[in-house]
Amino acid sequence: MKDLKQLFDGFDLSDEFKERSAETFRKAVQESIDQHKAELQQTFDKQLSEMKNDLYKEFLAENIFEIARLKKERKLLETEAANVAGSDGGKVHAKAKEKVTAKTTDRDGKAIIKPKDAEKKKDEAKENLAEGKVFKF
Repeated sequence: MKDLKQLFDGFDLSDEFKERSAETFRKAVQESIDQHKAELQQTFDKQLSEMKNDLYKEFLAENIFEIARLKKERKLLETEAANVAGSDGGKVHAKAKEKVTAKTTDRDGKAIIKPKDAEKKKDEAKENLAEGKVFKF
């Protein structure tokens, strides 16, 4: 804090007073810096928490819509299989049922999540939420 000491050069003051003043000034500046850092950290933590919550809500919404779409498609396929089975006495029903269970992609060409994978993803999501993991971008 040479500048602060130089401020006192024109006056007849003791070196002890100059040093105490410089030290007091240093402490005040450091406290101000620490306070500002703490405020920034709180703001950052709050924004990060809000972002995590928003991402989790978006993730849940996407999964809910995907599950609803898959249920609807499965119901349509089962209805179609039942209609086919009724028209020929059940001979085609076995083949149609195989198609329903063996289907791995939907109409858009997206992979359908198999029940084992869905449970695994659900468990991973619960673990991530419980551990408070940050979603990576």
